[in-house]
Amino acid sequence: MQKLILSAVIVFFSIAAKAQDPNYKGPARMLVMAFWNEAGKLQNNKGGSLANLESLLADTKSKDVAYNTSAMEEEIKKWKAKSAGQPVDQVKARNQLSADITRMFNDITGCVQITIPSEEKDIADFKARVKYILERKDVLAAFKEKYKDDAYLETLVDELKSGSDIPLNREINNVVLEINDPSGGDEGNWEQPYYKIQGIKAYWEAAQQMFPEIPECAEALKKCNELVSKYGTEEQIKSISKANKATAIKTRKLPAPVVKDAALEKVLIEGFNKRYGPAYNAKAVKAVLTQDGWTTVRNEITGIVTGRNRTGKIAYKTEEGDGKCYLLGSNIYIYEEFIGGSFTNTKVIYNGLGGEEMLCENVK
Repeated sequence: MQKLILSAVIVFFSIAAKAQDPNYKGPARMLVMAFWNEAGKLQNNKGGSLANLESLLADTKSKDVAYNTSAMEEEIKKWKAKSAGQPVDQVKARNQLSADITRMFNDITGCVQITIPSEEKDIADFKARVKYILERKDVLAAFKEKYKDDAYLETLVDELKSGSDIPLNREINNVVLEINDPSGGDEGNWEQPYYKIQGIKAYWEAAQQMFPEIPECAEALKKCNELVSKYGTEEQIKSISKANKATAIKTRKLPAPVVKDAALEKVLIEGFNKRYGPAYNAKAVKAVLTQDGWTTVRNEITGIVTGRNRTGKIAYKTEEGDGKCYLLGSNIYIYEEFIGGSFTNTKVIYNGLGGEEMLCENVK
């Protein structure tokens, strides 16, 4: 290993020595150093990109027009000549080597800040990049070398051994909670958890294929397969969502009132019916107050009192169509303006979101 490192260092410095002025301290110094570092990567099959060399050359010229870039231009000519006789796909693969490795490195080995594809297209793109790396031995070798160089190998193993709060377990727990949401989801919304599951599996399949020497990756994939076995089809998720929705409808009720006030309850019912009832083709059936007392509203800048509000909830019944009952998911507000030393102009304010279905017999 020491011999390997020594020879790599020798090659790098032999390349760097080609620069016209190794003692250059001008404004483009960092760009010049980056250029020869990139050339060293190409020379050692450690990534590197001809496109990156050309970009760094252009930036150098822009940063310091007086700098003699002839050695850099000769280096680019050399790599262009080497790639000229190769098939187009090989040229493209070599030019994109560094970018592909970096992107895949971030996608597959970001175990601490885990990045799992969760959309159908993202998963397909992810799998395509994994396939590319696995099929190209030079890319895979460079990828794994970068992984080791950046010390993420130890991080991966430590994360997978650290207990129940590892990123993988958190991802699995979150998607299971989403599927089994007791509030009752719509069985039509199966796509999001379904693709999250597929993304988790794709992620750890890639990790296991690329690092078969890490037994923890195989254990992680086993957990993923168990998740897929339980929730891995749209039919399974739809069935669970449908059952949860039915249970939620059956058990949903108005909350117990914090305080009873027939006059204010009437304000809520009549205010909803007048302002929102036509939009819902519905009438409020019952209202409860969810706040004991009022909240004073003040101007944010002056602090002057502008009004007051109080929260409540209502259940309403549709007048046409299904004739079902619904509970408004958010609080509805009684609002009064403060004018001339007194509160007046009472009205009901609601955010306009639809309600959650409930049994009419539960509106008590």
